Amino acid sequence: ELVGDESVRVDATSVAAVCASGLFQPASEAVEDVRFRFQSYAELLAAEWCDAHDLNWERVKPIVIDRRTGCVYPHLRGFAAWMAALREDARTYLIEQDVDALLGGSVIDAIRHDPQAVLTSLARGLEGRRVDPSRFHRASVRGLAGCPGLSTFLTSALGDDGRVDPLLDRAALVIGEVAAPSLTAKLAAGVAANSRRGLGSRTLALRVVREWGGPEDRLRVKPLISEPGLPGDARAAAIWSLWPDLI
Repeated sequence: ELVGDESVRVDATSVAAVCASGLFQPASEAVEDVRFRFQSYAELLAAEWCDAHDLNWERVKPIVIDRRTGCVYPHLRGFAAWMAALREDARTYLIEQDVDALLGGSVIDAIRHDPQAVLTSLARGLEGRRVDPSRFHRASVRGLAGCPGLSTFLTSALGDDGRVDPLLDRAALVIGEVAAPSLTAKLAAGVAANSRRGLGSRTLALRVVREWGGPEDRLRVKPLISEPGLPGDARAAAIWSLWPDLI
């Protein structure tokens, strides 16, 4: 077998040794059946094979994309994200049509090529309610760190402008906690202290404050401990944000 410019001998002994390594695990009772221990290995190798054999996105797309929605099938998001990291045509399509697949694909390089375009597409997707922040993967989101437009996006999403948008709050908190934790903790303190924001947003914001906030940020949420009508779990989150040094 050729690996780059080098010839590597492959025989039954070397195949057996590789299959017995930590890359693989038994797939069934049959001794000869194995599968990758982590699906991401298979996704990367499949994408590299397609790229090496010049299978462009147009040829791969009918297998990967649900024609009804124009989006990647959920079980193929990892493969699609690796294709986007390797090929511009795949990356352009996913940025424009399915930014969820990029942010949920756990492939940081798929984001780093053009983080500003990803962020712009994300903002459009949030406006159209086509984005699900629960699918975002920390590895992918980390690719937005240092993006010139990130601080503006976070400040606009989490600022106190009278708007109540739980989906936007969640997306900004999930992204900001990974890509810009210090700024996000300051903004999250304001979200947590704002009784007009939804309970889900406030509870998630309290977790961000606890993990990343400085003393000033944490003290801003202290009034929640005695806020009338606040559910017990949110009140407990506020106490935990201050524990033990600021109680």
